[in-house]
Amino acid sequence: MVAKAADVVAVEIDGPLNEAHYFRPLGRRVRGRFDAHRVAGDTGRLVQAWPDPIPGQRIGVDVAAGEGFIEESLCDPQHAALKAKAERVGAVGPPREVFAGVHVPTWLFWLRQAVEAGIARIVQGTLPATIDGSPQREFITPKAADPIDRLAVAMERQNELLLKLLTKRNLEA
Repeated sequence: MVAKAADVVAVEIDGPLNEAHYFRPLGRRVRGRFDAHRVAGDTGRLVQAWPDPIPGQRIGVDVAAGEGFIEESLCDPQHAALKAKAERVGAVGPPREVFAGVHVPTWLFWLRQAVEAGIARIVQGTLPATIDGSPQREFITPKAADPIDRLAVAMERQNELLLKLLTKRNLEA
């Protein structure tokens, strides 16, 4: 299905401006790493309240199983204290959400886009050099009909009309 990718590829959202990432195949926002030291301006209180960076969520795909997932990094054992602190401020996502039957080329394409844009970094596996299959690139507007397909339909319709015309002329003669 995919050109020799690792069985599981995962990235952590970790942009230079503490940004989140809108992952198009899911149509939802994925929380990115937050480091108070990256915030511009007077951040003394913020750095004091959150001296350790909050790791970003991870997005990944199991190529062999055809499953995508989002993992909450705060649920990892090494972040237990940070998770407890974050839960006092707001909700923390589930440890792992699994999405069965994903279109693997689409997920790999959009994971690569996030890495190349510098807002994600690979934390597991490797992205393949080439992606077999056609990834979905548009999610809001429907895909325009292929001109060749439209031409084929028009030719079939024209043939049907010519056949009707010839049949009618043969009946009249």
